Amino acid sequence: AARKLLPWVDGMLDAGEKFFEREGIPLYSSHMLDLSEEPIEDNLSTCKEYFSRMNNIGMTIEIELGVTGGEEDGVDNTDIDSSKLYTQPEEVNQAYETLIEVSSRFTVAAAFGNVHGVVSPGLGLGGIPNPDIQWETVTQYSVGVDAAFFDNRLNLTAEYYNKTQNDMLIPVPQSGVTGLARGMNPGEIVLNTGDLTNSGLEFSVNYSGEAGKISYDVGANLTTLNNIVNDLPSPINRYSLNGDFVTRTEEGRSLGEFYGHVADGLFQSAAEVSSHATQNAKTSPGDIRFKDINGDNVINDADKTFIGNPIPDFVYGFNMSLNYDNFDFSIQGNGVQGNEIFNATNNRLLDNADSLNKLDFTPWSASNTNTRFPRAVSDDPNDNLRHSSFFVEDGSFMRIKVIQLGYSFQEDLASKIGAKRARLYGSIQNPFTFTSYSGVDPEVGNDGGSNLTSGIDNFVYPVSRIFTVGLNIQL
Repeated sequence: AARKLLPWVDGMLDAGEKFFEREGIPLYSSHMLDLSEEPIEDNLSTCKEYFSRMNNIGMTIEIELGVTGGEEDGVDNTDIDSSKLYTQPEEVNQAYETLIEVSSRFTVAAAFGNVHGVVSPGLGLGGIPNPDIQWETVTQYSVGVDAAFFDNRLNLTAEYYNKTQNDMLIPVPQSGVTGLARGMNPGEIVLNTGDLTNSGLEFSVNYSGEAGKISYDVGANLTTLNNIVNDLPSPINRYSLNGDFVTRTEEGRSLGEFYGHVADGLFQSAAEVSSHATQNAKTSPGDIRFKDINGDNVINDADKTFIGNPIPDFVYGFNMSLNYDNFDFSIQGNGVQGNEIFNATNNRLLDNADSLNKLDFTPWSASNTNTRFPRAVSDDPNDNLRHSSFFVEDGSFMRIKVIQLGYSFQEDLASKIGAKRARLYGSIQNPFTFTSYSGVDPEVGNDGGSNLTSGIDNFVYPVSRIFTVGLNIQL
């Protein structure tokens, strides 16, 4: 068959047609439309007072170039079934529910005074509304190739993607004179400011074949991720623990990196304590030694730095299925590589003043110096529990998600129970996890659904190992 060149172009407009409401606040939901320059009026009127500069139209264009066929001009191409090179530039406008603040919020039971030990409850302003916020703009493009070989038994995909978010909806801290600050949480106003870029490569491969009576299918995929904050008016600190924030997001770095001191082992003698930068007057052997980052011979907040990144270098997945006579077998797995976890569980369990069940560990002592855990002291004068790299661990892991074995009965046997087909199977979910992480589960996700607080293990409940036996019957 002759090879054919098949170019095509698709286009569409993206606009906000429907809005959900939560507590009276209209929220954006994307909706795809036919090509048209007519604005969408329905359901927007309720939002105009909040989004005075709404940009509700975005353009999506897809350009692809494909080649199909087997032979052309006497050149043998029978091993190449099809290939396609494509690029997908896209610009859309969008907003996120969790960041939009378009009306005043009030804090219930705000404290007013303390007379004779009695706090008078009331209402306090909890946020500054911003009627001028608009959709953030997302510009995305990708270039890739799809190819199939050997009668479509081998399929390959490779793609480069780049996604930039401009005018993001960012909560910007306000001065304490606004009266909004509550403890460590400053008052904030949501503004259209800040740019973020995610870019990387995506690969996938799948092969199907036979070996005697065995038919098989194997596949794998891998995605790299480079996350960078291009512009941010001021750093954003998140996740309060022990009187300080665990994560910090600032311009030129990734979202939600861990921030704190750099741990440099344990002091083993009084001589080591005296020769090091001053940490505390009561710092003793067995305490954690922290690096003097700025070289002023004093350990304080000026020595804090970025100590870990919860965003992995790449994520991957794999699968395999086998069939032999009436038996079938399948296995699926996934993993991440290059990310860190802040083990807040260990941070809390090492606290000698806390009443929680304690971690099974042996602390430093004069007779037990070969340990990574600091000395046990109730008042912790050295502040060993401060956020530091001591609690940051490699979060890479590979997990077998599902293993399943099945047997399909012959039709004559199935018919004896009045069925057309019958299959007996057994499966195990999450049977194996391979990781160096010391916690119960390296797949910790994020706190509260925010990407600014990813990779923090604060007593995260582990996934369950599930055993299943079943019988599928088709009548």
